[in-house]
Amino acid sequence: MFCIMDYRRDICTFAFMLIVHLSNIPVARLSCPTDCNCQDQTAICNGVSSFPNLTFTSSNFSAFEFSNCHFANGILPMLPRSYMHIATLSFTNCSKAVAPDAFAFLVNLQSLTITKSHSLKFMSPMPFSTLKLLQVLDLSDNELTTLPADLCDNTPLLRIVNISHNQLNKIPLTTFRNCLKSLEQIEMQNNNFSTLSYETLPWVYLHSLNMSSNPWNCDCAMQWVKDVPKVLFNGSRCSSPEGYFGKELFDAENEMRCGLGNKAIALGIGIPVLIVCVLALGYCLYKIIHRNHKSMPSSVKYSSVYGDTVESGYKRSNV
Repeated sequence: MFCIMDYRRDICTFAFMLIVHLSNIPVARLSCPTDCNCQDQTAICNGVSSFPNLTFTSSNFSAFEFSNCHFANGILPMLPRSYMHIATLSFTNCSKAVAPDAFAFLVNLQSLTITKSHSLKFMSPMPFSTLKLLQVLDLSDNELTTLPADLCDNTPLLRIVNISHNQLNKIPLTTFRNCLKSLEQIEMQNNNFSTLSYETLPWVYLHSLNMSSNPWNCDCAMQWVKDVPKVLFNGSRCSSPEGYFGKELFDAENEMRCGLGNKAIALGIGIPVLIVCVLALGYCLYKIIHRNHKSMPSSVKYSSVYGDTVESGYKRSNV
């Protein structure tokens, strides 16, 4: 009995001593990745030519901001698997192109920024193929001339998109097709947009839209604006046609005269053609009647029901 009690006492004593010993071990602190400065959970890396290796103590940073990068050939390469956990990623003045597999491991990424890359003119849809959780995409202040046609095929949760200050003049109808119900805010100011199809954006679900500083052509193709809340067009002004310059896009809709130019052209061409056709038809009928008149016999003989022969015709009979 006493042996059992002594055994239990020894276990308790050992457990107590172990707790005291562990409490004296210093807890490993987060270490900032090489060539980076860190603030809270954000690592800020400037002028890097490759991505810093993340150790056990530096892998808990949830956000990384890279700027003025010197990647080989100016191409943003694939981030290592150790970056898989990050939620926010930003690149400023870092690349002229993005590798197709750049974000292959970033399955937890929620916010992506690629900005001030003044040689970046094209974005392939491939880098976005694994970003299922992406909610914020900032591609502002680059030189983009087009957007991926199927951007939302792999980013169905996208809520905020910033494509301002680029060289865009159109958005493919399929770009936002699969995230129409999730999109809430779009920044597209300071581009080269002159017209836009109604089917391009989710007007019913948008909370905020900036279309200002674009050379909008306020013609019949933009008349659909009357079906969209006016607040979404604040600051959007017409650049053409003549007489509309400077007018608010939404207000100009009341003065648009759809299709008048085309109708005038159609009438100008159609009426003369119709007149020519009528004259040609009349001439043909005249020729047919005149020909038949000449071929008609001068007199016609026919038999009556009584067997008498009667002569009739245009020639007067001799008495």
